Amino acid sequence: MTTPTPQWLVQGALELVSLPDVFLRINGMMNDNSVSLQEIGEVVALDAGLTARLLKVVNSPIYGHAARIGTISRAISIVGMNDFYHLLLSTCASDMFKRIPYSLVNMTDFWVHSVYCAVIARQLAKQNAVLHAERFFVAGLLHQLGSLLIYQRLPDESREMLLQVDGRFWLMADRQKARWGFTYADVGAELARQWGLPESLRVMIGCHLAPETAGEHLFDTTLLHLAYILKNHIFQADQVATEIARDIIARAGEVVAMDEQQIMTVLSAVPEQAEQALQLLEGKTA
Repeated sequence: MTTPTPQWLVQGALELVSLPDVFLRINGMMNDNSVSLQEIGEVVALDAGLTARLLKVVNSPIYGHAARIGTISRAISIVGMNDFYHLLLSTCASDMFKRIPYSLVNMTDFWVHSVYCAVIARQLAKQNAVLHAERFFVAGLLHQLGSLLIYQRLPDESREMLLQVDGRFWLMADRQKARWGFTYADVGAELARQWGLPESLRVMIGCHLAPETAGEHLFDTTLLHLAYILKNHIFQADQVATEIARDIIARAGEVVAMDEQQIMTVLSAVPEQAEQALQLLEGKTA
């Protein structure tokens, strides 16, 4: 058998995890100053289902716009091109989750974990007044996508490791590192590279387990790391109390200046926003 590497895993699954043509076209238009919002809107409109879902999201309470937004070009002009790009990516990525076989894990649990991490990351970014907070939602949504590629491509070894951690897939990284020399985060970063995503997203996904390795993207990656830790506490049935908040603050070091009250404020908004995000990304009505 070929010795597995992140590149080998991604190359063997590109058809399974390919993004739609609409996104790839928009990705290529992002840095072209001659492209108008109307032209971008026309490309997105080629996919009627995607257009409807995007408009539902931008008209949701998450964005809180008083006047109804009826066109993609109007949506872009209001939320901004950067946030719209990440909104488009998160919507396309949610469809991709549904295409990956999930016999080894409970896919509902996996999806909810991803959405919770996404919501927490976005809330942390907003709490820290970071521009374009939507990119943190995308990073949170995609932070464990590499795991699904590993399960799909290396099912037998993955099943063995999942049994060792009693199905708690969020504890797999150490075992993956010991077995193969890389983790799901490395696979996710390689997938982001293959997709041509911005470097900041690639680094956040690839380094969220060890933010100190993120170089110039240290701040953003530390925020995602904190979201990942908070999400794990929630799903381990731990109440995020003062002592846990202090531990999380200590993990941030001097990179992110947050106090216990700010963390509790972030967490108080998570359940409602996660439920809204789950409904929107799954194409359901509230």
